[in-house]
Amino acid sequence: MKSLKYLSNIVLSFALTFCCLQMQGHDFSAKTPDGTVLSFNITDTTRNTVEVTYEGLYNRPAESSISGEIKIPTTISYKSKNYTVTGIGASAFSGLYKITVVELPVTIMYIGEYAFSNCTSLETVVFPVRQPKIEETSFWNCRSLRDIELGRNWTVADFKLFRWADSVKTISVPEYITKITGIRYLKNLVKINVSEENKVFSSNDGILYSKDKKTLYNCPAARSGEVVVPDGVVAVLRGSFRGCDAVTSVDLPSTINKLEYAEFFGMEALKKIVIRAEKPFITSSCDGKEVFALKVSSQISVYVPKKAIGDYKALLSSEAGVYQTIDGKDKDVCIKEQLLQPSKIKKIS
Repeated sequence: MKSLKYLSNIVLSFALTFCCLQMQGHDFSAKTPDGTVLSFNITDTTRNTVEVTYEGLYNRPAESSISGEIKIPTTISYKSKNYTVTGIGASAFSGLYKITVVELPVTIMYIGEYAFSNCTSLETVVFPVRQPKIEETSFWNCRSLRDIELGRNWTVADFKLFRWADSVKTISVPEYITKITGIRYLKNLVKINVSEENKVFSSNDGILYSKDKKTLYNCPAARSGEVVVPDGVVAVLRGSFRGCDAVTSVDLPSTINKLEYAEFFGMEALKKIVIRAEKPFITSSCDGKEVFALKVSSQISVYVPKKAIGDYKALLSSEAGVYQTIDGKDKDVCIKEQLLQPSKIKKIS
């Protein structure tokens, strides 16, 4: 009996604590310089730091009049004390569907889980100069988001964070970015711009390249029509054209010598590949033999220099078999109907 009574007291204590949390929701509310009333939680009483949080019930936003453009301040005053705003808490703006623009201050160090989830009218986010920690779900279902302004001093750009933003058509890569991931998640991306001061990446005609323009890194998924890769490009990074279903032709320069055999597989609109290299190069291996092979649909023709047609056909592997990537790390079984056939190799007109 005593143990049951003890357990009941624990349950009751937990329920009362949870109820209090529900009723509290935040430490205080205050009006920002632009007139918006926001709720805050104190995160450090010694350093006087706060995070923006939800209003109303615990873990659930209440109906709110917050709308339009929101500028988060660097500091906020409450009861004659100044607090530095260092974070956007979990679910802080979740469900506030009237917000269109959010500008974050330089003091922001993190953006919590679902912070802006279901902000379905949010179009623009201006991030701080310094890179904050951003949770993977921070911008869940922000389907109207189209302008993403990364901070100038960021070093890593992970566009997977914006994979629900179907309206993003253009992205800009600032000066100090040295690593880019997740671009392929932006299904409607048309153009990639890179700061001329960036020392690792560059762009040409909206496509992402290495700074020296020897490697093609990424063709935006929603790019359409013809893609002409400039002279000097040596390699097409594996997966660069994945998902580019509206590209109709790809023109590769005479300098190209590295291309994976399955790079153009699954590109539904692709009908023409031009390879201007005067000597065929290895794209795969089959049965232990290095070969030139392309896993493509039957409607695709490949155009090469007239004097190199014989060499390309001699190196071509077009029979069913197990084909491997150049580095040998991946392989798959290709049937004959998936492979470029000799009759599809033609001269450049």
